[in-house]
Amino acid sequence: MVWHIYLLECLDGSTYTGIASDVDARYLQHVRGQAAQHTRVHPPRTLVSAVPVGSRAQAGHLEKRIKRWPKARKIAFFQPYTADWRSYCPNPSAQERGQGMPELLAVLEQHAEAIHALAVTEAEVWTALKQRTPALAQTLLQSGMKEADAARWMCFPIESLAGSPAQLIARGEANQVLAYVLQVTQRL
Repeated sequence: MVWHIYLLECLDGSTYTGIASDVDARYLQHVRGQAAQHTRVHPPRTLVSAVPVGSRAQAGHLEKRIKRWPKARKIAFFQPYTADWRSYCPNPSAQERGQGMPELLAVLEQHAEAIHALAVTEAEVWTALKQRTPALAQTLLQSGMKEADAARWMCFPIESLAGSPAQLIARGEANQVLAYVLQVTQRL
């Protein structure tokens, strides 16, 4: 089994370097918030590139070195492989999964794109929330929510609020959302 080192670009402009034997599957884990802590807080925008390394130990050793590099050096390292990184990293197991069921593979790819779009939207909502209503953002974090969970919560319709918290904030009703959060977290 060949291991790869890959580079992700996150929504906030940061990068994430990781290793995987199946880069596509690992990227989906990052998109779903099921992988590294960094990509839970900073959702990935795109998979920049991947490079075949060899064994897991070799990939892990290279990963440790690259993670210490400044962002510009990381990008420069992966740059030659960005044109079509999959041609450098053939993954037979990923190809085999799609054989015989192309319609399922197409639906799964659409699902992955939708999850990525949702992660982008939730991150944008959280960024706007922190800028427009920092007190509410701080209250959500103090209640024990992580940023990614708070971003998802902001987009979820709540019956007693007659909409999602993000919709209320957009209508200028941030105080109503803050009151709701305090009521729920403090059991007022």
